[in-house]
Amino acid sequence: MSNVKISVIIPCHNTEKYLSDCLKSLEKQTLGIENLQVILVNDASEDGTWQIISDFEKRHPRETIAINLEKNMMQGAARNIALQYVEGKYVRFLDSDDCFQENSCKLLYELAEERDLDLICFECLSFRDEDGFTDNEVLELSIRQIYDFSDRETRSSFLLSDEIGYNHWKKFYRTSLLQRSGATFYEGATVFEEAKFVFPQYLHTRNAAVVDNRLTYNRIRHGSASKASAITNTNRVMCNAEAQKSLLDFLKEDHSIFELYKNEIIDFFFWHFYYETCEFALRYQQFMKYEEYDWMRTVVLEELSDDNGCMFVNCNPASVFFIDCMKKCLVKTNIDVILWCGYVNVIMTLVLKNGGYVNEGVKSLMQEVVSKLS
Repeated sequence: MSNVKISVIIPCHNTEKYLSDCLKSLEKQTLGIENLQVILVNDASEDGTWQIISDFEKRHPRETIAINLEKNMMQGAARNIALQYVEGKYVRFLDSDDCFQENSCKLLYELAEERDLDLICFECLSFRDEDGFTDNEVLELSIRQIYDFSDRETRSSFLLSDEIGYNHWKKFYRTSLLQRSGATFYEGATVFEEAKFVFPQYLHTRNAAVVDNRLTYNRIRHGSASKASAITNTNRVMCNAEAQKSLLDFLKEDHSIFELYKNEIIDFFFWHFYYETCEFALRYQQFMKYEEYDWMRTVVLEELSDDNGCMFVNCNPASVFFIDCMKKCLVKTNIDVILWCGYVNVIMTLVLKNGGYVNEGVKSLMQEVVSKLS
């Protein structure tokens, strides 16, 4: 294929009930399916998924690449395989039980071309499987903000802002950006594979636009590879910590970028590697083993050590205070993991409700925790 405008990557696993609707949403794109490259990866499905893929390939042989995996590699690896076949100027992701808004590819492509954008972040419309959805008309994009990352300060503010999220399919990527970052999805997990792919894009993109339109329809169904179902069914809350550590190790490979944005990277890592994992353990009642907690504790102490030179200048003030207290707590090796996760959750819920800042009430509670664990 040549002159492909957008490559669409769709990993598929046992979704015969939904895949036809997903593919119809591509055929309805006002950009024209002839301008798309559809990369379908059948991840060892045991139902009729491969037959649906094969039928689609017969209807659109020029636009389709169909890959049939004999072994279930899970969605991170499936997307990484698909990325090797990308020929489009831009890349978009879609889960096999979701759908695109029919004007979305055209609108995203035109905005990226008009503003020379590397990255566009947009919203989604989530719906319950039993309720269905109606394709809402979107005639133009509502731009919330466009960022130019030619200076360090703008990128730093963006990295520390609420705009940061790592849902991969709520973004539109220029292919050259993906090539610059060299990022891949975390493999071997049913959840949490996205951050390792998405966060590095923020460090390499020249610019980014944020639009308010809901351009993907996200199906909420029982048994899908959501965080709740995957964690509850597999008792693998530690997948989050492992994926975040893999992300940090990858970022350290690019020494110049890592040193330039070290504070921002460690800030992100701390919240997602440590706090988020503790929060997930409580929320889904999948309490980690002490050995798993001790590994997290050791990693955090190493990354936050004074010798590591991370001073958190201009970082989230909640992180600065919380990390100072954390150092006092994490040196304890006989900590009650479940009790500590509970403390972390309560404290950080209060911090986040207070806009990310530590007021006197939160400070008093944190100091009380430090005292109890001393």
